[in-house]
Amino acid sequence: QIELAEQRMNFVSSISHELKTPLTSILMYSEMLKSGMVQDPKIQLEYHEFIYGESGRLSRLISNILKLSNLNRQQEMVNVEYVNILSLTDTIQSKVSSLIEKNGFKINFSIDNSINNVDMLVDLDAFAQIVINLVDNSVKFFNAAKIDDVHRKAIDIRFCLHKKLNNKLLFSVRDYGPGISNAEHEKIFELFYREGNELTRTTPGTGIGLALVYELVSAQGGKIKVNKQSQGVEFELLFDCRHSIL
Repeated sequence: QIELAEQRMNFVSSISHELKTPLTSILMYSEMLKSGMVQDPKIQLEYHEFIYGESGRLSRLISNILKLSNLNRQQEMVNVEYVNILSLTDTIQSKVSSLIEKNGFKINFSIDNSINNVDMLVDLDAFAQIVINLVDNSVKFFNAAKIDDVHRKAIDIRFCLHKKLNNKLLFSVRDYGPGISNAEHEKIFELFYREGNELTRTTPGTGIGLALVYELVSAQGGKIKVNKQSQGVEFELLFDCRHSIL
């Protein structure tokens, strides 16, 4: 109970910081644009892009909080249906393209030929939220680690059939960032969990993103696990699937 109380206090502290910091910056930059202080079109464009980026970050944060709250109160039910893999890749690209491009990353898709006519059982909105959170985490922690290697600014997304279970499909998201410690490996999906102390931590976040991913995967009847890599980390998700009826 003491540990949970401390985590909740940390959450309140971090959520306040995560909301206040971008809002302060957005107000400052928008006020400068409104007042006409900035005349250089190039700088104006930079300010507009900053405001857009920070607004997107706030939107993702608020969406996470609302979805997690609704799931916990059982107010939000997922509606799973069989969705073709190509539709899922289109959804991924549409949801994370701006985040990827803004940070200079690239996405590498790997889709086994054996699943061209396979549908995955998911709730499309919940699946999109999962992908957004995982990609956002990869970008956030890579930038926070200040990794000076452009070749590592990539995220691999893979679809393939389970080697033993023909009615299960593996979906994975792998990055080449700083990875995770052994301590994090066991606690990474716990609500409010964030490694380190709130006063000394430099990485932004609230400790709800991966907890929400876990809840959304479970709500769709799936499973998720994290795999350590020599560089970065891989999240492996398992969902039901079926072969399409042609």
